[in-house]
Amino acid sequence: MKNKSTLLLLTLSVAVFGVITTETGIIGLLPKLTSQLHVSAIHHQTP
Repeated sequence: MKNKSTLLLLTLSVAVFGVITTETGIIGLLPKLTSQLHVSAIHHQTP
């Protein structure tokens, strides 16, 4: 039972690390993507 719990915890840790890394990676690449695509990252609100 302990081996199963350890494997489950390891799997969950790797999954959470992957999701967090992916999300923050996109945020870091956003300025470079906007400059290459010649678009603005500013969101304009309509009145």
